[in-house]
Amino acid sequence: MNISNLCKQIYSAILITTLSSVTCVKAVDNNDDEQFSRSKFIEVGAEYEYSDNIYKIANDEQSGSTLIGDVELGYEQQSASNTIVLNYYTKYEGQSENALENSSYWIGKSALTQELFSKNILFNLAHSRQRYIIDENKTNLAGNQDERDVVDLGLKWLLPFSQRTTFVFAVAHEEIWFDNSNNNDSNSNTGQTSWQYALSKTMQLQLSYMGSEHKFDGLDSDYRQHNLDAQITGQYRLGTYLLSMGETWIQGSDYDYNGQHYGLSINALMRAHLLQLSASRTLLNSAQQVGEPDELDFSGNSVFWRSKISLDYQYTMLDGRLVSKARLYFSNDDNILMINSGATEDKNRYGTYGELVWSVTKKFSSGISADYYKEELNSGDNKKYTEAKVYGRYNINDSLYIQCSATFEKQTDIQVTPGYQEQHYSTRIAFRY
Repeated sequence: MNISNLCKQIYSAILITTLSSVTCVKAVDNNDDEQFSRSKFIEVGAEYEYSDNIYKIANDEQSGSTLIGDVELGYEQQSASNTIVLNYYTKYEGQSENALENSSYWIGKSALTQELFSKNILFNLAHSRQRYIIDENKTNLAGNQDERDVVDLGLKWLLPFSQRTTFVFAVAHEEIWFDNSNNNDSNSNTGQTSWQYALSKTMQLQLSYMGSEHKFDGLDSDYRQHNLDAQITGQYRLGTYLLSMGETWIQGSDYDYNGQHYGLSINALMRAHLLQLSASRTLLNSAQQVGEPDELDFSGNSVFWRSKISLDYQYTMLDGRLVSKARLYFSNDDNILMINSGATEDKNRYGTYGELVWSVTKKFSSGISADYYKEELNSGDNKKYTEAKVYGRYNINDSLYIQCSATFEKQTDIQVTPGYQEQHYSTRIAFRY
């Protein structure tokens, strides 16, 4: 594959991702010859991992090993009237050290979008299950982890008014529950009305109002949230962009808060160079927040402003066989309301990530990555985390592969607990059908 073709593919992927968050002004035209595609797989893997500090402690490090068995299932179906996408993963870990419990869990996500009676009436159902750290001051071992399930149901009606104008009406219900932290369970009901106007062939304006009610089930506490929003999306010569801004306010039995929210996303593709800048400020509650497993903290029931900014860069070389990636990011959680406790400190996180992936041959590929971040937790404590990883993968045939990796990990907790450092090595063999 030459660089030109690869860049075209990257540009198309970015365009689809950026514009998927808004509804198109014009509904998709009917097609008598239904376009239909399927993809599905099941992967079974076995892995052996050795660690020189399996307890992740500062002193008296002990080595140990972990045997892992896992199964992953993926399925995708697309037609003119519906889309089904799912990916689920289950894992069992057997520990060599008696003080560490053997553990098993499953995670994954799925989504269904279905036309009802008309191409302009859409029903969607989505589920996601995520594993996260319970106490961010402690290390990431199985005893300090829990799972969260999120289920969303929604109905959307697109009402074309003219060639340029469309009205959108939507309702949604969300349920969130936790395996062990039942006090954090919550649910919400949302209604939204939008007016969309095509300013040109490549630019769209959307004005929206959204009202929602959120309830923490375990605490029998709720609040109402309202959003007014203006959004512009479009394309330009080098890429796509999205800009939104508006007002958000919440109302409870004895409180009333308001503030401004915004969102910005712009990317640029210049030959083999891809740049993307993103920034946002959004009002969330602790149950519905999104992020990586080591970013999430559900220990309290709070409402907070989350501000994020990130800069991503990707460079493709050697006809697409060598790809380098870099990322800089910063996020801030500003608590405005604690449902079940007193005020806490703000939470800040900033870091950088870099990766280099090289497809040496059609069967063999290798990579190296480095990750660093510093986080100021809600408790007022600080944490620094560094990880460096090198790996190689060999495809024995189209279905069977073997992968080896070596990882260095270091964590420093400045106030509460001492940090640790660990080296672990793994070998994995997997079969995908």
